[in-house]
Amino acid sequence: MGLVWSGQAMEAMARVCLDQAWLKNAAVHFVFLSRLDLLGDQWGARGYRYAMLSAGRLGHAVYLGATALGLGACGIGAFYDGEARRLLRLDDHASMLYLVAAGRISGASSP
Repeated sequence: MGLVWSGQAMEAMARVCLDQAWLKNAAVHFVFLSRLDLLGDQWGARGYRYAMLSAGRLGHAVYLGATALGLGACGIGAFYDGEARRLLRLDDHASMLYLVAAGRISGASSP
């Protein structure tokens, strides 16, 4: 786990995620990445499945944490792979698997 890069990318990430404009209003995007080539070397065809299961489990932890703080969270699994790779400056071996946006729920009162 680590910071890929910092800066303002909410609007660009919203475009990458099939133009879901609401994403630019989230407080934070948790982006789950993997090196699928290394997983393939280790686990064969199951490597992709294991990566997706791990991303889902980590995303679930974000959901639980957001809920505990009185915030909302929403997972995004639909995005343009090539555009995500360019935005995040990933090499050809790294892939974005999942994104979870978290923040205040529109119209919700503060806890």
